[in-house]
Amino acid sequence: MFAFFGTLEGAFAALFVILYFAVISFIYITFKPSLMEDLIAFATDYNDNQKVLMTELDVPYSILSEDGKILWCNNSFEKVTSVSLSEHKSIFSLFEGISENSIPNADDEDVEQTVSVDTSTYRLKLRRLPLSGMVREGAIFGESYKDTALIALYLYDETALNIAIKE
Repeated sequence: MFAFFGTLEGAFAALFVILYFAVISFIYITFKPSLMEDLIAFATDYNDNQKVLMTELDVPYSILSEDGKILWCNNSFEKVTSVSLSEHKSIFSLFEGISENSIPNADDEDVEQTVSVDTSTYRLKLRRLPLSGMVREGAIFGESYKDTALIALYLYDETALNIAIKE
């Protein structure tokens, strides 16, 4: 079947394959640092943009530990509650009627409660965010993170709605 190919054609094909791999290797070695640098810059910019969007989000938002301590909050949350992140406050001291029993235990469970801050009324929503979905296998944490979670806290302003309902 392959009798019509001679040694000249075989040598030409082998030379072409060797030349192809030489060119590809040269391009890979030459441009890899530049490509990696661009990829890292893109990932960093993406992360920075994400952080800016979360920080400047109009909905007051906070990340809590399982014991209710504020780990991170956006500008809107700081403005509504008059709490800065450096104070390491607990939500139990911020919102009347919120207790340790308010923290959701199951991953698919949301806890909602009405709270008042100054003259405004908010619907407070707590959602459990399991770390098992955020940390890759074999990471530094080992197996200790499997049952651990963060708690997302959202505040939805319902002051205008409540005034409209009363009228």
